Amino acid sequence: MHDQVYRHHAHRMRFSLAVVVVLLGICCFAGTTQAQAPAIAATFVRNVTIPSLSESIVRPSSLHFDRFHRELYVADFGHNRIVIFAPSGAYKFDFQLTGGLTSPADVTTDPAGFIYVLGTMPEGRTLQCFDFDGVALHRVPLPVEINGQAVTIRSVACDDQGMLYALDHNARRILVLDPKAGLQRWFSADPKPGGSDGLLGLGTLAIDGDNLLIPAPTMGTILYFGTDGTFRKAVGTFGTKTGTLNFPVAAEVAPDGRLLVLDKNRFCVVVFDQDRIVGEFGGKGINPGWFMGPSLLAVPTADHVVVGQVFENKIQICNLPAFASGRAQAGAVDEAVGSRGDVPDSETAIARPARISSHTSDPFAASAGEESPPRGSQPRSHLEVSE
Repeated sequence: MHDQVYRHHAHRMRFSLAVVVVLLGICCFAGTTQAQAPAIAATFVRNVTIPSLSESIVRPSSLHFDRFHRELYVADFGHNRIVIFAPSGAYKFDFQLTGGLTSPADVTTDPAGFIYVLGTMPEGRTLQCFDFDGVALHRVPLPVEINGQAVTIRSVACDDQGMLYALDHNARRILVLDPKAGLQRWFSADPKPGGSDGLLGLGTLAIDGDNLLIPAPTMGTILYFGTDGTFRKAVGTFGTKTGTLNFPVAAEVAPDGRLLVLDKNRFCVVVFDQDRIVGEFGGKGINPGWFMGPSLLAVPTADHVVVGQVFENKIQICNLPAFASGRAQAGAVDEAVGSRGDVPDSETAIARPARISSHTSDPFAASAGEESPPRGSQPRSHLEVSE
């Protein structure tokens, strides 16, 4: 009798334990699903493409918005060329890299309209200057090594005075270059004098006024340095949840001062305002407004962002979501790092693709009374496609 009672209680305990395990599994799954739920899509505007399907961009390797002359540059690795678009995404023209220069890794422009392309020559990495028509001019002198360490440039940027800044990836330093004379000075891109253990690589270099923005992917942060080499601050915290950075590869400052950070591992763009999270958008997906392994970022206006990826050779222009399109929006996160506030229901659905109509004026152009500065000393000789 006692044995039967004991076996009965043991059976009930095993059954109860099984139920608890199942419930815990359901709760864990629900928690995981809930953690992924906040990702939303940006409102898709258009893909940045060339009109001819046979001339489509293959393996985009760099994306640069020329703030001086309002043009969007794409390095087309597959066709060994640079393609130029209007801020709206309308194709303007392209030029082939010549003189043995191949494998374009980055492109930037200066206030005078000259174009600098970082590529490869038989003798190694080369920074080639082109005029505004794509005619090769001169090479920027680059050092082979500094203090016994080989120079491995991955990214370049130009300030408002026309000085070039090159990111020496392996040595974790910034080279300051005169376009004609070459190296002027250099400084460490590591915020700690003794070296940061977690700083294993650097993302795409960007510039905003006298600030250099350097993504530190493995640290989950954006490093701010002055153009004089002074470390100023770090923005962002490493993590996998909403409001954190897991592998930031690019960062740009919008015209209104907001910082947009592209997180490759989390497939999204995280938005900061005065170093505080205001939201994020994107997520893993192939539909318009979603991203797959994004690595390229540009911000042509305060309301639009351009995100590029090698997968499907896709470059998307998107409207920024409402929570990220202005300062002090309702639902913004108050903490420096934390979960995003509630997003209006109207923002949670993917909008239908809305192509920009062809017309002669640029919908993203400067407002009435403002004129973009002239590009170079003469008009381009190439035929430009009207928008």
